[in-house]
Amino acid sequence: MDTVMADPQYRTSFRVLFTSSYCGGARPSEEMIAEYATSKLLSLSWIKFKNHFSGKEYILQTNAEGIAETEMEEGKYDVFLTKDINPKLSTGFDPKCKLWIDQLLLTVKVTSSGKMQDVNIHFICNPCDENMKRRP
Repeated sequence: MDTVMADPQYRTSFRVLFTSSYCGGARPSEEMIAEYATSKLLSLSWIKFKNHFSGKEYILQTNAEGIAETEMEEGKYDVFLTKDINPKLSTGFDPKCKLWIDQLLLTVKVTSSGKMQDVNIHFICNPCDENMKRRP
């Protein structure tokens, strides 16, 4: 009987932060622009990490401090949103928008070091909003 060795898993921690775009009507003030550009914790939300090579997926929940922890194989991971983004946060996220769910946000690298990594997600204006498509 052959034994298949599984790839080692490493304790991995991510602190998930977000910024967002101004998607309103009138021109925003400099203070408003600065507020949208300020990183905030993406707390109590679910984020998908997909191994770039094997395709294995990890759906991780962030805690109140925006931290998600698990054990993962070493490698590159593509980061995606899920439908479960905390609605109390001012992200502008629409869970019904499949374009958002399918959009690759960024890629992170998991190593054996175990160091916490910051994951910075930028919420663009809703790509499924018909009104946004008509704006110049």
